[in-house]
Amino acid sequence: MFKRYLTYGIILLLCILDWGCRKEAMPGENAAATEKAEREGIYVSITVSTGSIAGNGTKASVPTPGENGDGLQEGTAAENAVDDICIFLFQGDTDMTSGERKGINSAEDKEVTCIYISGNELVSNGATAYSVTREVSGSGIAAGQIYDVLVIANAGNLGNETEIKDENGSIRIHRLRDHVFAEAMNGNSHILMSSAGPETDSVEIKEENDNCNNPARVSIDLERMTARVDCRWEDSYSPENAPEDKVEILGAVIVNKYKGGVYAFKRVSDGLEPDEGTPLYLGDETENGGQATNYVIDPKTLSPETVTADSYDNYFPKWKNSTDLVSAGWKTLGTATSVNNGVTYRFLDYTGENIVPASYTEESCENLCTGIVFRAKYTPAGSGTAAEDGTFYMYGGKAFPTLADTGISGADENNFREYGIRKYDGGICYYTWWIKHAEDNDPYTSGPMEYAIVRNNIYQLDVQSIEDIGTETPEDYGLYLTCTVNEWVSGDDITIDFSDNFKGEITAVDVKEKTFDNIGYVIVAYSMDNQPREAQFNFTMDTPVGMTWTAHLSNPADFEFAGSYYGTGGGGPVTLRIRPRRAFEEGEIRTTELYITTGVSNDPVDFNTDGTFPGDMNSIRIRQTSTTEYDSTNSGTQQP
Repeated sequence: MFKRYLTYGIILLLCILDWGCRKEAMPGENAAATEKAEREGIYVSITVSTGSIAGNGTKASVPTPGENGDGLQEGTAAENAVDDICIFLFQGDTDMTSGERKGINSAEDKEVTCIYISGNELVSNGATAYSVTREVSGSGIAAGQIYDVLVIANAGNLGNETEIKDENGSIRIHRLRDHVFAEAMNGNSHILMSSAGPETDSVEIKEENDNCNNPARVSIDLERMTARVDCRWEDSYSPENAPEDKVEILGAVIVNKYKGGVYAFKRVSDGLEPDEGTPLYLGDETENGGQATNYVIDPKTLSPETVTADSYDNYFPKWKNSTDLVSAGWKTLGTATSVNNGVTYRFLDYTGENIVPASYTEESCENLCTGIVFRAKYTPAGSGTAAEDGTFYMYGGKAFPTLADTGISGADENNFREYGIRKYDGGICYYTWWIKHAEDNDPYTSGPMEYAIVRNNIYQLDVQSIEDIGTETPEDYGLYLTCTVNEWVSGDDITIDFSDNFKGEITAVDVKEKTFDNIGYVIVAYSMDNQPREAQFNFTMDTPVGMTWTAHLSNPADFEFAGSYYGTGGGGPVTLRIRPRRAFEEGEIRTTELYITTGVSNDPVDFNTDGTFPGDMNSIRIRQTSTTEYDSTNSGTQQP
């Protein structure tokens, strides 16, 4: 229902080549020669990016149909989290008339390459940027070609899924776009996400994309495969038809939560009926004059008659007759998660995509539509209207504390309903409201997409007033409710820059220096008394934002890092601690150089340009000494 822009920035730098791009190199001429000889690959920078959040919220009091909807809302850090991603590359068709690429809507037999990025390969900057440096061999990606790109996140390695492959083991685009996930939550933790429309992103591979500082670039927008329900309700209400009475909402449950599966990628119909025309993958929801003019299609939209009670959690026709409604999973309002038109909403629950044709909702929503049931305590006004535990009987529009007080002769606990008497145990009553996705402004008919749940939307439900007492058990009985539908995006806008614009600095944390034969070194010593004699630096790379950087030692046989030695651009400082690997031996000279590279390049960056530490612009010289010599040497650099 809205333009889909993802929730956070994530950088994925892929080197697509046939050689090991993590090969260690030394600073200076040898490194340059090695880099020059081995630049034979193709580099692609894939950015999963954040969208704008301008125009957040509107004054709409009912859900607005169409892709532009009611505004944008932020996601939480957990909802933005990425554990892994699958990147799908394929050469789609081009429309012969418009010249536009068809992308995911290309001919069904297009072969697809899958590149999987596991969670342990992703490096986070601690916020919303992730990066990875990666070699991919045998992918078949070639220079001079254009590739369409699709992404699925948090679903594991789909390259191993037989359902998206043909009989020869090749992934085909029609199998990928028709793939159904059993649920939109991965282990009830991270949310599955996939490429958003309306266009499929593409990337052109050129001959000059042969190094990591000049990759081919493509930005991908993602959307979540699930929806979220946020609510707001008052501490208490005065019913409009009985203003002296009081209603307190105790909790709510989402009913008819569809669990029959979710398509990997959003699809829409080509007209006013769900089965009209050819489905458009990654298509927009459309509207005309405030009326929805097409359908989003989920796996059961075209055949709702096949749905059973097992297709839903909290299937309403069965759930409402539960003998233990007290323990029916009622949820109270959680953390404040969204704001719209000055109203603060709080998280209630996630729910799956559920789109029902209008013809199936005109008679009753309770068999197919997703709704919300509120559990409330009703307190009638005046003394003597309810028992001590809050129980009362309603008859003739009045409340009585006991059945006898109604004055109905012959009524007992087994037959009082036959006399039109209702009993509210503990004063508990229920209100039901079916969630709307697009208002058709006609109270007597159901329009296209009116009662629906669509991926990547937040349904904000505001209980503004209550008309009367609810039902003794959950029934199809409503209350006044305002609902807005907002696209689910992140508030952070991260710009990724993969140009060759390194900017960083290194400062001393604990550093000693000494000169040997007119050559300066930072010195370290091997400690056998648990007293650290390391060289400790803080290194920060400001740009390129999101790109990985890695610290190296040219002599790893004799020296090592005690702790972290890598990070990402814009991710803040990392403490580098260098120490000897073995005890000092008189007469043996052991030295190393500390240098830093970015991305997949073997070229050291210039991080020691002002000569603060002994070495060259792109390295620091380090030498092992005895503990006696180290302890007798004063710090050569002031503490920062």
